[in-house]
Amino acid sequence: MSDEKHGYRASGRDESIIEGFGEEAELVGRAFAMPFLRYRTGDYARVSEEQACVCGRHYKLIEDVKGRWLQDMVVGKHGSLISLTALNIHSDELNKVYNFQFFQDKPGEVTLRLKVDKDFKKEDEEGIIDALRRKVGDELDIVIERVNVIELAPSGKTRFLIQKLNLRHW
Repeated sequence: MSDEKHGYRASGRDESIIEGFGEEAELVGRAFAMPFLRYRTGDYARVSEEQACVCGRHYKLIEDVKGRWLQDMVVGKHGSLISLTALNIHSDELNKVYNFQFFQDKPGEVTLRLKVDKDFKKEDEEGIIDALRRKVGDELDIVIERVNVIELAPSGKTRFLIQKLNLRHW
């Protein structure tokens, strides 16, 4: 991580540059095009106490980088982290689904919110659960919730997972 004049900075919730060792904050990049655009990465890191880089450069050093991929994980019954990629389904069961979103607020349990068309039946729901169970076994209890609206991110994009657990514990 370099200092702000080099286009990158760690940003806390108030978007200030962090200075103290051990502070964790979001990494924010800045393009050098006009106007200066900042890009919130969704990645977090902590300012390292060790500031002597072996390469000889004099930039702030970071450690304990936590990439945004952690945001795309659910926690299984035994504390395992399961990637949304592992929960990806390509099957006929989704033909009657307009949109979907996973929600987790308890380890080992996940709710799959589905916005479905009028032809969606209980057997379609059971087929989706069976397809997911083939992927994760008994590691997750899966509940289907039919909804009229899928929550969007502030960017307006679909969030495939609303994760309420602090994944840093796992």
